[in-house]
Amino acid sequence: MIKNALLLFFAIFLFAADPSFSKDNKLTVAASIKPIHSIVAYLMKGVGTPKLIVDGKTSAHNFHLKPSQVRVIRDSSLFVWVAPSLETFLKKPLSQKNSEDIIALGKLNSLVRHEFRSEHHDEVSHSKNLSKDEHGHKDEHGHKEKHGHKEKHGHKEKHGHKDEHGHKEKHGHNHGDLTEDPHYWLDPRNAIVLAKAVTKELTRRDAKNSSIYKTNLTKFLQETDALEKQLADRLKGFANTDYVVFHDAYQYFEKRFGLKPGRAITISPETPPSARRVYSVATAIRKENIGCIFSEPQFNPKLVRAIAAKSGVHRGVIDPLGANIPNGPMLYKTLLTDMADALIGCVKKLQN
Repeated sequence: MIKNALLLFFAIFLFAADPSFSKDNKLTVAASIKPIHSIVAYLMKGVGTPKLIVDGKTSAHNFHLKPSQVRVIRDSSLFVWVAPSLETFLKKPLSQKNSEDIIALGKLNSLVRHEFRSEHHDEVSHSKNLSKDEHGHKDEHGHKEKHGHKEKHGHKEKHGHKDEHGHKEKHGHNHGDLTEDPHYWLDPRNAIVLAKAVTKELTRRDAKNSSIYKTNLTKFLQETDALEKQLADRLKGFANTDYVVFHDAYQYFEKRFGLKPGRAITISPETPPSARRVYSVATAIRKENIGCIFSEPQFNPKLVRAIAAKSGVHRGVIDPLGANIPNGPMLYKTLLTDMADALIGCVKKLQN
């Protein structure tokens, strides 16, 4: 009797000491921004729902945490975010968490990486160099990829795609360098890298539901591969389309799908564009006969409206965070689809 009571006591003690679970016996997971949250939510279908810190109506570039959000971060047993170069507001609260309880997309190996375009360096004066790891695959759209490391959480990433668009990609383990563009999630290949890393952690922490996590991962990989092929097919006729965006956030999407770089009104949203830059963009619209300009829900559209009104271009909205898309497992797929729809829709207006 005493022996059984002691065993029960120790079982309860070990469970209570396990930081992976809340008091109601549920794994507690949180994510920084909506696209990352969506990927985690997909993997957790049938088990639980992760918490979200930044809703899509606010930019991660200039976000300020509330005390309640700090508590969510502190109390989460697993926190998933992008990188300190994007989410600077998370650096302090995450510095107080165990590093094993954090997954940073920007720190994962086998990630497709792009440096900020040269204008970004000129405008915000970053000077660090990227660490570059070369891997040796070819990506499915025609340019060389660099792969082949183990991920932060231990498994090897194998992509096996060839890239069709003719430019080089970088893969490897740069850890949040300020010369590296952190909008990684806009390349569906990077969503796959993140999904695998998160699944590994979920199954390690919650073994009893491992079969659910693994099944969800398989479905996510299949759907994301299918989405990439679908969008590549839809966008292949728009490779030479010129357009203007509010800020330079889209090169992962552009390079994955072979689009021309959008001309940005501002390189960094923390830095308002100078009058000279606005004039340069307006001049380019006129001289290059650019037909589309896009604002973002996270930023005041006043400047975009003014440029559109003066130049006569069609105005649309393109959103890298999914501000108006319901949170949840389907947001990520809808986000990329909506971005393609915005570009295609604007071009079709020009043709009418």
